[in-house]
Amino acid sequence: MELQNYFNGFKKLSAILTQVHKKLPSRCLACNSATQARHLVCQYCVNDWQQGANYLAWSDITTLLDAQKSMQIDELEHIFCLAEHTTPIANLITQYKYQRDLTARTALSQLLSASFADSELSQLGDLSKFDYLIPVPMHYSALWFRGFNQSAWLAQQFSIYSQVPVLHALQKTKATKHQAKLTGQARRLHKQDIYAVKSQFIQQVKEKRLLLVDDVITTGATLNSLAACLLEYEVASVSAVTVSWAKLG
Repeated sequence: MELQNYFNGFKKLSAILTQVHKKLPSRCLACNSATQARHLVCQYCVNDWQQGANYLAWSDITTLLDAQKSMQIDELEHIFCLAEHTTPIANLITQYKYQRDLTARTALSQLLSASFADSELSQLGDLSKFDYLIPVPMHYSALWFRGFNQSAWLAQQFSIYSQVPVLHALQKTKATKHQAKLTGQARRLHKQDIYAVKSQFIQQVKEKRLLLVDDVITTGATLNSLAACLLEYEVASVSAVTVSWAKLG
């Protein structure tokens, strides 16, 4: 009985501390000023970011000459991007993806929420025009090593906002080298014939409008390969959405 009372008391204390923490002010990661509770980027910095030249506001980059010249995007109907791969987005993605920094993930979630508020005015528009959100898959060995798939987390964020379901319809069948230091041509060759639609989802994706979800796009080789793979199964269309666009120098 005493032990049970101890655990009950511990649970109550944890609940109280959680509520207190929610009310405590935070500090902005960008300027170190006080922010609203649980907000890691202040509204002033969010506004500055959204008004900057690198903020794309979910524009369709397939219409841009820079993307058409440097990217392999012929299988994709649209590619919507939030921002160019610069501060603060680039830092937050790197910290979450490679350092498992959950603070960075929370800040990234805040910036996504701020962008969703204006998305109806962007080219992305209403996500309900898509039937499924499909995250870019990782090979099981890479997933085991990292412990999570950042694209799957992003797809969940889009699903929470739009109510469009996430479908883990794709799999990566071969382990490949990390792409960060590969040239554009090497990236394109790197992604050939290494993805497949899971057998249990082949009928489900037919005649559906699909939106691939990833964190960063550079040459578009990964997303284009995934789109080509899906288009073999009579899907209606494949587009993509990424948080950032890392332009090739």
